[in-house]
Amino acid sequence: MWSYQPLLRVTPLAGAATVYDLAAIERMTVAQWIPEPLFNAKETLRRKRRNIHYGWRLRASFAWFVEAGSAGELALVDLAFAVNRRGYRLELSMDNGVLYRDVVLEDWPPRTNIDGKNVAALYRAEFVCAEMLSEDSLPPETRQAPPGIAGWS
Repeated sequence: MWSYQPLLRVTPLAGAATVYDLAAIERMTVAQWIPEPLFNAKETLRRKRRNIHYGWRLRASFAWFVEAGSAGELALVDLAFAVNRRGYRLELSMDNGVLYRDVVLEDWPPRTNIDGKNVAALYRAEFVCAEMLSEDSLPPETRQAPPGIAGWS
């Protein structure tokens, strides 16, 4: 089990960077890297299938359960405005600022009210690394065998 300390650095075209501590927003329920293989499936003249492997793309998925009107919700609204501005550079670190990776916003769905009431809400966000990665540059936790399956590598 890995514990993440995610930081999002937002830098405007000509200005100082702002760092958002995503773990400080109340009740963060999901924070994880998801590696996705990039390949192109091809079929030969003899109808044999093969894949052309390019590398990996990292996806970062987040979810927060916050109360309506709380400081956490206000922080998420501020964050939504910051990540959706044209020309701003987004960098994500899952290890408390040791290594930042350039990311783009992939998805920020509308908030989901819990039980249809405006008391608490679920916010989600997905970021995708801008650059393709090799297997060697993936975070170590993504290359680890699933728990209970010792034969996987």
